[in-house]
Amino acid sequence: GVRVTAVAPAGRDGDIWYTREGRVSVEGEAPRGAMVEVLRPDGSLAASDRADDAGLFRIDGLALESDRVTFDLQARMPGRAPGPATPLALVRRVTPPDPFEVDETPAVTNALDVEVAGRAEPAIPVIVRVEGGAAPVEVRKAAGQARFVVTVPLDRDRTHALAITAADLAGNRAGPVGRTVTQDSTAPPPPTLVSSLVSAPRAPLVGRAPGAVSVEIDTPADGRLSTPVDPDGAFAVEVAFPAEGENRFVALSADAAGNRSDPATLVVVRDTVAPDAPEAAVEGATVVGRVAVVPTRRAVLVGRAEPGSTVEAEGPGLFNLTTAGADGAFRLDVLLPATLTPVSIDVEAVDAAGNRSAATTLRAMAVGDGGGERGAR
Repeated sequence: GVRVTAVAPAGRDGDIWYTREGRVSVEGEAPRGAMVEVLRPDGSLAASDRADDAGLFRIDGLALESDRVTFDLQARMPGRAPGPATPLALVRRVTPPDPFEVDETPAVTNALDVEVAGRAEPAIPVIVRVEGGAAPVEVRKAAGQARFVVTVPLDRDRTHALAITAADLAGNRAGPVGRTVTQDSTAPPPPTLVSSLVSAPRAPLVGRAPGAVSVEIDTPADGRLSTPVDPDGAFAVEVAFPAEGENRFVALSADAAGNRSDPATLVVVRDTVAPDAPEAAVEGATVVGRVAVVPTRRAVLVGRAEPGSTVEAEGPGLFNLTTAGADGAFRLDVLLPATLTPVSIDVEAVDAAGNRSAATTLRAMAVGDGGGERGAR
């Protein structure tokens, strides 16, 4: 019999050879000295060659008279009947695989490989090749299926510009389609707190996690929570603070690649004790009854409050605030109304946890002609 070993230019899938050309060369094996005949489907002779002493033959320029044809090859020895026919199925294709579609890939990953998947012409075998990774990779999609998946190795901590092509066995090529994947194996830093003091039993836990997209928090009362991180690195999630005093949270950051930071213990103190009411007076005032009288609308309040607390002064049409120093002393300006009528000014202290003191109320009045406004806040 006859055995075909090569068809060029062509690619083989089972018993079918695919080519772009209208003529091909056929090589194979047959009995030594046999005349190898190539018969058309109608039985007419298309080409022939005699096998040499090694039993090898080659037929050049075999014409494909249609895009799909099956020839029969037979070996004929002098004085003998032809041997059994060997079919040679040829398919001519001149168009690239269609459709050829590539799914989106992750923009960033911490894995050392990435799956490139998509869809290619289902009726034929298609070779999908991906270049630009740590090494070129290709897979062969079988006829009868549409989906393909290529696992592409990645170099550590590098951005890869992938080029994906699809070729049929005839050599027709579709693509390339580009995809960009960054391998990132560097974990973000652990999250930190912006504020470590609260007064309410339930309040936002506010912090920063630069380079992260989410923060995962184990809480004493709410279980495990996950919250997104803003592009500027800020996050906030409402949690319960069940204990007076220290409340401990274990938190970690995760970036877009899936890297996770080391866990960090975040300690928030719940303080429900309000500061004492501030000591306050109007500087340089003449006290008439219980009213502090000043000659201009600009009045300066002085006194002491809890060190580091925010001191607020508020009255009809006026408001100002300042921070008490390390010794508790404070000084702030207010602008009294030009009414020649005493007004009440409430002075309160607010600590870092948000606890507010009782108010110390001053009565004050400006008796001047409205001068002294310059420099008042």
